[in-house]
Amino acid sequence: MSRLDEHDPTTRSRSRINRTAAPAFYVVLALTALAPILGGCTKLWAAASLTAATGLLFLIAPPKRSLGIVPNIVFISLVALALVAFLPSQWFPLPDWRSVLDKFGARLPATVSAQPWLTFQATLQFLLTLSWCYYLLAADWRLATRKKAWSFIALLIVGLSAAITVANFLQARIPFWPHVPEFGFFPNRNHTSNVLGIGGIMVYALALDGFARRERHWWIWIAALSLICWALILDYSRAGIILLVAGVVAWHLFWLITSGRKRRPLIASAGILLLLVLFAWNGGKTVMRFINDESDLLSPSNMRFAIYRDAVDLTRQAPLTGVGLSNFSYVFSTAQTHSIGEDVAAHPESDWLWAAVELGWLAPLLIMAVFVWWLRRCFPFEPGTFRLLRFGAMVCGCGFALHAFFDVPGHHIGAILPTLLLAGTALHPSQPFKFSRILPILFRLTGIVLLLGAVFWFLSLSGSSNFPTDVTVEGWQKQIARELDENEYETASNMASRALGIASLEWNIYYQRAVAEVGLHLRAPAKRDFAIARYLLPQWPDLWWKEGTTWAIAGEMDEAFESWARALHHFPRHAPDLYRDIYGLIKDQPELVDRWRLLGRDNNKCLLVFFRNASPVEFRVELDRLLADDPELKAFDGQEKLTLFEAWYHNGDKLELAEALREKSDWRAIGWKQLALTYADYGDYQNACTTARAFASIPPVPDPPARLTVADLELQARLHSTDIDIAAGLCLALAKEDRVEQALARLQVLHEVKGYPDYLRNLEAQLWERKGEWAKAWNALRPFVSG
Repeated sequence: MSRLDEHDPTTRSRSRINRTAAPAFYVVLALTALAPILGGCTKLWAAASLTAATGLLFLIAPPKRSLGIVPNIVFISLVALALVAFLPSQWFPLPDWRSVLDKFGARLPATVSAQPWLTFQATLQFLLTLSWCYYLLAADWRLATRKKAWSFIALLIVGLSAAITVANFLQARIPFWPHVPEFGFFPNRNHTSNVLGIGGIMVYALALDGFARRERHWWIWIAALSLICWALILDYSRAGIILLVAGVVAWHLFWLITSGRKRRPLIASAGILLLLVLFAWNGGKTVMRFINDESDLLSPSNMRFAIYRDAVDLTRQAPLTGVGLSNFSYVFSTAQTHSIGEDVAAHPESDWLWAAVELGWLAPLLIMAVFVWWLRRCFPFEPGTFRLLRFGAMVCGCGFALHAFFDVPGHHIGAILPTLLLAGTALHPSQPFKFSRILPILFRLTGIVLLLGAVFWFLSLSGSSNFPTDVTVEGWQKQIARELDENEYETASNMASRALGIASLEWNIYYQRAVAEVGLHLRAPAKRDFAIARYLLPQWPDLWWKEGTTWAIAGEMDEAFESWARALHHFPRHAPDLYRDIYGLIKDQPELVDRWRLLGRDNNKCLLVFFRNASPVEFRVELDRLLADDPELKAFDGQEKLTLFEAWYHNGDKLELAEALREKSDWRAIGWKQLALTYADYGDYQNACTTARAFASIPPVPDPPARLTVADLELQARLHSTDIDIAAGLCLALAKEDRVEQALARLQVLHEVKGYPDYLRNLEAQLWERKGEWAKAWNALRPFVSG
């Protein structure tokens, strides 16, 4: 590194921290650390604590410098877009899902957001993120302050990595952190790895910047980086590894290009190779994730692009307003056509797309505008401005933004806050930011709003239903479930109605209210609420099954069978299991079993379930109908035909089965076991043996041992009475000399010996066939048919 990279004495004097701003600086560092330490602030109590502290910070030490007209317009516009959710919905075109719910009779609020209370909670969190972003970008980051901030972030990530490593080793949970197999501080391992990867880039930059400056202790950061790499491996996530490796390579190339002396950057390149070797050598199952099907974006098992397509389709329903913050997971299932599955997507696998769905397409464009503005303000990277470390901080910000295209770290304050701090310190020291008199007032007002919001959340956490949040909704659902267990249907119905006033798109509450209404014999309201629940969660077969079960328990069998018929039609892949479960519920009621038989007629797989459980008379009736419609069973594949033949053998007319199998060679090739067993059941052992030999996999009988006479083998058999191979050889020799009785006697003795080979069963059957003892020959061959 050239001496020009060292800042001059005048710059060094200007870099001293303003004493009046020092307390605020340390508060910022503390809150930045708390964001990931408190479990990523994914719990409401942690978010409320951070929000309250942020509000106090804004009241006491608001920013005084304005970012300029363009950023100000963008930030104000983003806040305005979030507030659009509270405008009357009639001002805008209704999205399809809302029109359908209105037709069902759901009582939705008159606002754009169908869940304004939950949107209010998310809007406060959005305001918290935006205000933090503005605060850190507008801060007067002196050079000395930046160096402290970078070192602090690096030490924070190293500390988190150490905590993950120790927790994994001791198999001990860290307070405030979620119970996840990887022992990370986020419920989602990708978000944990995002923070670790961002920190790893900064640690690498600090290490090699110290190496370039010939600092004595630069190697300590390399040791710290190895700890971060180990934590990434333990976290079992590809995202952080990709982020770290790509960031390190980008930073290293910048150092190589801008350095006046190439020798040190080239020597340090070995560090990248060691980093890759570490991941390859100790990566274990983490490395395997890069080479399995999940790593293939075009693999059918990878649903990411299918979710993207469905999310884009959802944005078309409300391109200007979005669906409102916190509403994606509630309405996404109603728009799924490409990413259909039993799991409900909590997010669209992209921060940018998530913003488009909930805030409208203008939101990601505005965020991109701020990002481009910030990127331009980071340049130039000139000597004397900590350009290597600033570039590292910029790489962290760019890596975070790119990762946000494929995941949602930006929706978690615990992940985005450390990156925002690095983004603020990446700006060029000479910024044309002007002091503003209005900005401190606005931020103090924002601080008051955040404080009031934090109080609101704490009151909600205390159990007050007058301050509703998602915690309130969870509590209501648990309480409703308890009331239903105690058959307190009136209370449960009233509680569900109150809960729907907060979360009017929560399918489970509609389902719970419908169950209560069934218990109260309110058929029409129950059918309405069941229909709404099915619409909001259309891809979960259990919900449809439970609806029918609820009606059945209440004695409303017509409604039960109607619900089950819908379920079988809607879930053809799950229909056999659903049909089998229905039988388990009604099998003791003959009049319902007949209705169950009719229920499965239109689905061949369900029909096979019926055949396996039918009485002989029921089997005869349904089989005649089936063969009349499809005499060649063309609608059934080979495995399904085998299932039918097995059921026919156990529950139907065996003689008719045997006749059908004799007549149709293609059926016989599938159902030969049932044919052979039927012959044997009716005493025709010769044909049973003939059928078994024609189709079964029977090992051939080998030749007896060469150069050994029967006498030799008999002597060895006496000396080694437990050796099955010698005994088998003797039996083969006796059979070859046509000493059938002696061979059979030996074989009978060997039956109980462990390791009795299958070719001896074949030999025994052949010997009995020579004697015309077909029943005994069949007994020898039967294991090849039953096995």
